[in-house]
Amino acid sequence: MALLDDLKREAERIRREGIDTRSEEEKQRAFYDEHTGPCLQRVRAYLHELYDQLQVVRPKIEASYRLPGVGAVHTLSDGYAVKVDSAVRPTRVGFECIATAVDGRQRPSLPEGDTADDLRALLNRLSVPFGEWPVRGVAGAVSAIRFEFTLKVPVGVYFVADLPGRAVQMVASNMEDLRAVRQRLEPAKVDADWLDRLGHYLLRSGPDPNALDLSEEAREEIRRRVEAARLQEQRELELARRLARLEEAEEARRAAGNGAVLDGLLHGLRRRLRKDD
Repeated sequence: MALLDDLKREAERIRREGIDTRSEEEKQRAFYDEHTGPCLQRVRAYLHELYDQLQVVRPKIEASYRLPGVGAVHTLSDGYAVKVDSAVRPTRVGFECIATAVDGRQRPSLPEGDTADDLRALLNRLSVPFGEWPVRGVAGAVSAIRFEFTLKVPVGVYFVADLPGRAVQMVASNMEDLRAVRQRLEPAKVDADWLDRLGHYLLRSGPDPNALDLSEEAREEIRRRVEAARLQEQRELELARRLARLEEAEEARRAAGNGAVLDGLLHGLRRRLRKDD
């Protein structure tokens, strides 16, 4: 009985010291069942309810996005959808919509170079169809690139189970600007108050629901980025205005040149008519 006695003593020690002998996979599964899974189910239920109300109320949800060389483009959101990978054991829950430019088609002219390249790359990343063609001066040299597109931004907030990290990853795509922001979320924080803040965030009527958890350093960094974006927008708008004035002057010169040509043709015709008389 020596073997059984040894096993009993070891089992008693493990129970006494609270040692967890489960595998890592078993621990992750247990944490999901107790914390992560219920958290995602709460988010899923809330988003479905929000979606149902939006189909009736249809509030006006506005947002502005800064485009290279264009400045701020104002949009309205529509086309809402809730995406869930599994209703029983979800690991990914998302809320999506499309933000469409209020003014319809954009037709900016940008100097050939980095700014035009940045706009082109951004439109490709967003899968926005666009056209472009060169604007040439009197000598035939390319002075600018003219774009034409209708901005449609895919917007989404996703909640992804982080099994190894014992957490939920909240990913906000194109919410505050044209990029994705990932944050680690403790499942226990997702209560009724947090979900209410999430709803305001999705409807653009409140800040990030995690804003209360930000340090002063993080808040200062956000303020710095907002101010830098504002200054960059001012510079790009001034550049766009200067380019528009140059194009108007170029068109005026072309019109004057065409007028001189027409005057010359008319003068020649008059001389020929007088000779015929």
